[in-house]
Amino acid sequence: RLGEAGEIGPETEALLIENNCDHGEFPEGTLKELDDFLMLDEEREDGEWKIPSEEIGKRRDMRNTRIFTIDPATAKDLDDALHIRHIPASKNSVEQYEIGVHIADVSYFVRPDTALDKEARRRATTVYLVQQVIPMLPPLLSEQLCSLNPGVDRLAYSCIWRMLPNGELVPGSSPWFGRTVIRSCAKLDYGLAQDILDGKVTAEDALGKENPNWPVKRRPISPFKAKDVCRDIKLLAAVGLARRKSRYDPRTGGALAMKSIKLSFTLGEDGNPSGMREYPIRNTNRLVEEYMLLANYLVAQQLILKGKEKAFLRRPPPPNPRGMEKLIKRLQVAGKGNILGSSPIFSAGSLHETLESIRLSSEEDASDLYLLLNTLLSEPMTSALYFVASECKKFEWKHWALNMPYYTHFTSPIRRYADVCVHRLLTATLDGSIKDYPESEEELSEIAKHCNEKKEAAKMAGFQSDNVFFCIYVKAMAEKGNPLCTEAMVLDLGAESFTLLLLRFGIDCRVHAVKDWHAKGVAANFAGSFSQAKEEKKSKGKPRKNTLNEVKSKDKKDSKGESKGNGLVSNIVITLPGGKKLDLRLGVHVQVFVKPASRNGRISFFTEYKDD
Repeated sequence: RLGEAGEIGPETEALLIENNCDHGEFPEGTLKELDDFLMLDEEREDGEWKIPSEEIGKRRDMRNTRIFTIDPATAKDLDDALHIRHIPASKNSVEQYEIGVHIADVSYFVRPDTALDKEARRRATTVYLVQQVIPMLPPLLSEQLCSLNPGVDRLAYSCIWRMLPNGELVPGSSPWFGRTVIRSCAKLDYGLAQDILDGKVTAEDALGKENPNWPVKRRPISPFKAKDVCRDIKLLAAVGLARRKSRYDPRTGGALAMKSIKLSFTLGEDGNPSGMREYPIRNTNRLVEEYMLLANYLVAQQLILKGKEKAFLRRPPPPNPRGMEKLIKRLQVAGKGNILGSSPIFSAGSLHETLESIRLSSEEDASDLYLLLNTLLSEPMTSALYFVASECKKFEWKHWALNMPYYTHFTSPIRRYADVCVHRLLTATLDGSIKDYPESEEELSEIAKHCNEKKEAAKMAGFQSDNVFFCIYVKAMAEKGNPLCTEAMVLDLGAESFTLLLLRFGIDCRVHAVKDWHAKGVAANFAGSFSQAKEEKKSKGKPRKNTLNEVKSKDKKDSKGESKGNGLVSNIVITLPGGKKLDLRLGVHVQVFVKPASRNGRISFFTEYKDD
């Protein structure tokens, strides 16, 4: 037994074990090997590692370029940095911008077949929980020597290209890839960068020591100036967001972006959650994302052109057609019409266009429908996977959601082993050693499969960590005599149960009408099957109803709106203890209390209907 349900330590340990993410401490031999490589010993005067001068001589020196990072406020592992340089129009060229994406050169430190490499491969990814980070690399690397911290020399792998003001790549130009040495001038966070974009923070705010608008630790380091950094952020936003707009334009094929809620918790001194809110996504998040996406795309292109069958790529296949067909039927049965059309085959652009038309609609229920579709569409979507080019046909390389012909992960090697592999392959394409690359396509394929497994496991561990802290917050509210009350929306219907989405938190839960809400009766209406159609014919078109007793005897499946032999559930009518009847359909709102529970020795929660 790990401990009491509802205690953060035991709950966290349980979810890490369950998802095989309990990596433990780094082996002493691995750390000793790293120390030997860095030649760290007590005799060094400053005790700090410095980049060897011969290594600097092999690289493009960009320490005098105005480069900075933009990350979450709490980030310690700074993988990526940016620069932008305006190139005015001339007789021979139009106005353009040089964009640089600079990524921590982890492959310099993590050499193939070393103990450190084997440990990083085993872990495959950093695991992010609410209250802790389980790193893929030792903190000496992930938080210090690899992290692109300001004011210190760092080894980077850079991708530099040229763009037009409208966000398009300059025709005929080629990207430059290479190893560099950089010195970031500032560690910005998304909130501060957004305030600069919005004009809430200006260069003058970086002058006074006591000015909290631009904290001292986030100000540019001399000789770089705040006014230049402010201008760079605005230029990056103008070009990057123009590209984003073009990328989602259905006239150019379009891409898909789906809205989801990510919770952010405030922790008290005891480590327990004292508050929570939706994590904000700002335009600064989006502009950074655009440049990372483009860098990943350009590196994938280089791997395909020079690495051929060994290219290490990433893609999500199109949505599952059967899943999309089921969703279309569920929406039709629920009276939502043909908002997704009738074909289960979609392009990312057409799906995004549909969602946007609903989001921008003036119809009264447009916002509910938009949220409902965003949530339900996650079911038929397929997870993105790493793969090697030789594993599938060229048309299958396509990244369906981004609507890109190929894609990879290059920009986060501190936290993803897949990116380390991509860096090594990129190096081999640049120095001409790709034909003699030590790992075969089959070995790279096995690495890709392992990275897929570990990435999914880490994702699930992060999701469960959010759920644990949410449940502990719910428990604390209940113990104070002030149970959490919130609005919920019906997402799915079964014959005896239904799924609610807690709107403020983006969390869903299954509700069993009798067990959870103490219903005295449940009547379910079915539609959409051959047997049900025959039944309707006999009853002159009246929909068949099942009482609670009938459901118990006949219904063998009570999930995803299906009932064996009866088709899809269109609505259920619940009779509450006081006699009140609730007619629940897809998209209907209800007020609920959220209360703590314990299931299988783990903390959980359930809902109770809040009567008006």
